Amino acid sequence: MVKKVIISILIVIIVAGLVVGALYVIKQTQNNPTTDTSAVTVLDFSKDYEACNLLDSASIKLALGDSAANLQNPENMGIVGNKAIGNGVDDLVSDSQICVYAFGTGGTLENGFNSGDAFSIERTVYINEAGTKTFVDQITLQSLAVAVDEPLGDFAFYGANTTAIGPDATYSYKLEVFTAKTSIRYMIHQPADSSSFTEETAKTALIQLAKLAKQPN
Repeated sequence: MVKKVIISILIVIIVAGLVVGALYVIKQTQNNPTTDTSAVTVLDFSKDYEACNLLDSASIKLALGDSAANLQNPENMGIVGNKAIGNGVDDLVSDSQICVYAFGTGGTLENGFNSGDAFSIERTVYINEAGTKTFVDQITLQSLAVAVDEPLGDFAFYGANTTAIGPDATYSYKLEVFTAKTSIRYMIHQPADSSSFTEETAKTALIQLAKLAKQPN
């Protein structure tokens, strides 16, 4: 199975479907050699894939209902590099931009802007169309998600994880749309003990948002 590992400078964004999140912390040494070394989190804004410009807050609130009543402003997590793991993916190169709309206050860079209780958008750009084809083939072959019969991109798949247990368990719902050399993931994450969505209501909401999303450059 092919998996895409997002090497991020933030927190684990997704542990579901094809994506395995990982922390990537850049340490910066202060100029004074007598002082202690401190860890500094650095965001990469060298590119903009418009993840935070695809939807407006009003549309998100309308689609997600009460869960988004206190929707926070979008937080751009910047560009992160991806590494594909599996057979035949040596030349598969891509990077992504993630935008988080938290459902509550208190989000900081250190806690990933409360991405465990939020609506998020991830836009991935591949260096060639083999990237999207590889993942579409793997999703289909492994039955990792269900194809969505809607006019969304070239291919669209929906998947949910509502089996997590434990005090920090999170339910996740993901709609992934593939077009040419890009993919866009529309995601809802909520604590398992307070999740307000079912697999079907989340699917309906995410499809609605994908249809409303602007087409990025």
